[in-house]
Amino acid sequence: MKNHTVFFFFFFLVHIFYIFHIEGIYINKNSLTNDKNILICDNTINGKSIKINKKKKTTDILPSHMEHRIKNKSKTFFIDGGKNMHVFSKKKRNVHNSNVNDGRNSNVLYAENYKINLTEKPLIEDVPRNVKGRLNEWINEFDENNTLGFFPILLEEMSNEPSPLQVGFEDYMQFNGEHVEEIFKNMTREVVINGEKKKIFGMCFFNHKTGVLAPLAIYAEIKDVTKVGNNLAVKGLVRGRVIIDEIISQEPCILGKISPIEDKKGLVEPEESLKIIDEIIRIHTQCSNMESQLMEQLDQSFASMNIKLRNDLKESIDAKLEKFQIDPSDVEQRQAFIQMASFAAFDFHLMIVDRYDALMLQNSEDRLRFVRDKIRQKQKQLAIIKNTPKDKLHEILQQVQNLKNQNMQSPNYPKNAS
Repeated sequence: MKNHTVFFFFFFLVHIFYIFHIEGIYINKNSLTNDKNILICDNTINGKSIKINKKKKTTDILPSHMEHRIKNKSKTFFIDGGKNMHVFSKKKRNVHNSNVNDGRNSNVLYAENYKINLTEKPLIEDVPRNVKGRLNEWINEFDENNTLGFFPILLEEMSNEPSPLQVGFEDYMQFNGEHVEEIFKNMTREVVINGEKKKIFGMCFFNHKTGVLAPLAIYAEIKDVTKVGNNLAVKGLVRGRVIIDEIISQEPCILGKISPIEDKKGLVEPEESLKIIDEIIRIHTQCSNMESQLMEQLDQSFASMNIKLRNDLKESIDAKLEKFQIDPSDVEQRQAFIQMASFAAFDFHLMIVDRYDALMLQNSEDRLRFVRDKIRQKQKQLAIIKNTPKDKLHEILQQVQNLKNQNMQSPNYPKNAS
């Protein structure tokens, strides 16, 4: 039992400290793309080579602590790993051969040429469309034309920061380069949302361990586009989920055929669901407070301050309700309220893998209970860890730091020429 407890402490602290030390990025810092604009995972996380395409081609990518690459025929684009997702261009580097003694920079990664592979399509239940009082994520225009352009994103599995894998997420993405408008234009299409014409674009997600494209994707409404020189800042609001059935093309952007995924109509226990929302808000705040105290206990004042600056969940829910024009006092909109509350609660206390599972659910109340149970679990874990002696926590923290340093020295780095 003692060994099990120690293992549990170590695993959970790895999760906590890993997040705080990398400042909770949205996009995994170990990623690259092939020659067809496809953002994929390199083989530096688990030390295993991921071979998807039999045809080998050596290409260069930036070191894992720098940018992510999205390559175009005439331009090479990079995604920065900061809080916002930035894309900017640089001159294409010279591609070297695979000889480890060719004098290449030891901080440059070399990897295979990958391609998109869809996993098996999940079983999605067919539910009624255009239901009053529910989030209606499938747009009518999708029935006439079920194609959508996608921006590829590689999410860090252990991150629990706000991310695009979340209905209601809103943030900026910045594009830079000579052909930036043309490339982004190919990702967008015009649809009608709430009776108004809007432009949208899709975002798809890759498994950071396998490089495989997940079938679940999202689309975002373009809220703002600002162009200064060759810079294009695009603010997107995630409006809904879709399932990618097939990839049609990969140039100049990913274009896929999509099908709907929406929640079933109605609620079974609406009053009980409201009580669960109240509980989620309470324990969500308690978890953040305990995390902040734990960081103070470990002399991590900067991490503690960042936790204290997090948005309050209740305020986050209210802001999202306003954006989606949902009135929580309207009984007829109760399901939409419950949906949005569960989505908002993803922030900070659900890992990416749990968010994906939650988004795949089509029962609003099941998702709400799933989110509550995950946060309850974390609350219990934090309570146990908080009572762990400080010297033991410091010892584990040092082990985590050593582990992180080892991961930075990836086996995919070529050795220095001797």
